[in-house]
Amino acid sequence: MRTSRNLTFCAGILAFLSLGGSGCGKVERGPLVVKGEISQATFASPPTWVRAVRNEQVRAETPVGVDGTFLLRIRKGDGYRLEFLTDSGAPVLVFPRRAGTLEARFDVKATASLFNLGHIRFIGDPSATGYAFVTAGADLDEVECEDGIDAKTGGVCVDDDDDEGATECEADEEHEFEGEEHGQNGTAVSLDPGSSGVQIPDQAAVAEHNLPAVVGCDAEEEEEEED
Repeated sequence: MRTSRNLTFCAGILAFLSLGGSGCGKVERGPLVVKGEISQATFASPPTWVRAVRNEQVRAETPVGVDGTFLLRIRKGDGYRLEFLTDSGAPVLVFPRRAGTLEARFDVKATASLFNLGHIRFIGDPSATGYAFVTAGADLDEVECEDGIDAKTGGVCVDDDDDEGATECEADEEHEFEGEEHGQNGTAVSLDPGSSGVQIPDQAAVAEHNLPAVVGCDAEEEEEEED
């Protein structure tokens, strides 16, 4: 899953080289680079900027291209959220999890990487939305996503492989889910917005691929992995 996602991102990474990147894969001790394509028609007014907010301060921002695409560099820190600035407000990117929770924050560690969110859709109130969890290589008889919507259930399609897609490091154990998964392929489910302990906005967007709760690893963690 991680390999295929990184290969997909390589096709469009040439634009990143001018920002100091040297290729696809980990960005040693550098920022997280997030790529995405906003489905403009799903928003009441098209987003013009994407920004990363931490401790109620804007830490990074980037304009949205005319085609809806963007590249955002985010430095190390805990408790980030992504906002999409429009004429009518700033919807927040939320992360429906297979574990049955809705989240809106993520942490970036010292060694981060490249991550492709894929298509991003406005959904309004995330607690009033159903979700269909999908995985790369899923049986097409189970999930039929058309424009980000599961044709069978009407749920918003979300790829939530929480421990994949960001670095060679594995997710911290405290963020790994153990137990029954609430969302299987082809199943539309409603999630609990309060179970993550973080206030969830009533105006939100969802990405095709969820960011993990923790992106990257600290330098000492990477050294332990190498040992």
